[in-house]
Amino acid sequence: MVNNTQKNQVELYYPDLNSTGWCNKMLSWRYDLKLWNAPRDVANACMATEAPVYNGSSFNYASRTVTYARGSVSGSKMRQTNITNGFAGSAISCLFERTNAALQTAEGPVPYSAKVYIHRILPESVGTGKLTISVGGANSAAQTPTYGTSVQTDIVTDNPWVTTQQNTVRTVAIKMESNDSTDTWNVPALNWQATITEDAY
Repeated sequence: MVNNTQKNQVELYYPDLNSTGWCNKMLSWRYDLKLWNAPRDVANACMATEAPVYNGSSFNYASRTVTYARGSVSGSKMRQTNITNGFAGSAISCLFERTNAALQTAEGPVPYSAKVYIHRILPESVGTGKLTISVGGANSAAQTPTYGTSVQTDIVTDNPWVTTQQNTVRTVAIKMESNDSTDTWNVPALNWQATITEDAY
């Protein structure tokens, strides 16, 4: 257990059922927000402590981070957490999926009784690399969405939209995914260009 003062959290390192005997998970409690963070993977941690940040040639004694040693890996270097968004290994497969998305109009939310046709989506994405985006939908909240053709788009672009191919649906769904070992992304907002095509009362 380590107090990470940089992140205002207490970190608990532990082995799960898939561990080879070393700590491969970390659970943290944000004491400033009074909430638990989701578990995250760590690389065979055997001892952790708070330490100054090492920038590759010297220590920054005015900064702090958690540093841990790796067990069962001979000649391995110490690992520092929360220092970079770089990757320490192979590509990470990432998928964000949102189903039953509610669309808004100037008069308020689109009613559930209406069907909509999505022309384009404009993700407010930041980062680097590419995103693969699929748009779909269903005719009831419990129905599994049917997705149209996936489209790959650059995050840094002059044309920040994806044209969709789908039928009219009552509930809208979207998938955004990547499989990358160098680029990272974040989509804090998503804009839809849609037309209400049917309103059944």
